[in-house]
Amino acid sequence: MVIFFHISCSEDDTQITAELKTEVKELKVAVQLIQQQQNRTVQPFHVQEEFVIPEGVVLPVTDLPGLQKLEEELKSNKALQNHLVTSLSEKGGHNLRDVVRRMAKSLLTTPWYVN
Repeated sequence: MVIFFHISCSEDDTQITAELKTEVKELKVAVQLIQQQQNRTVQPFHVQEEFVIPEGVVLPVTDLPGLQKLEEELKSNKALQNHLVTSLSEKGGHNLRDVVRRMAKSLLTTPWYVN
């Protein structure tokens, strides 16, 4: 046995239903745009393997021969270049002077480069 119901809707109810449907569609579009934006900005977290500094390179540099050895390695060792750029960029600071001071401190020891 099947029973059919007929619910009468006024014109106002029909208009409200149409408006709600339109708003739901607009919200769906907005959610899709937000999800697309999040997918572009959120990068997956990659755990980097520990980088091993090549033999003969000592950081922070303590003397001129050590600086020359670092320069030689940087010319030919792309992995060392990337490691150094990444580690230096993570130093941070409150202003440019502070950033440069922190980077220099991690690269060079004070006694010999001040003179």
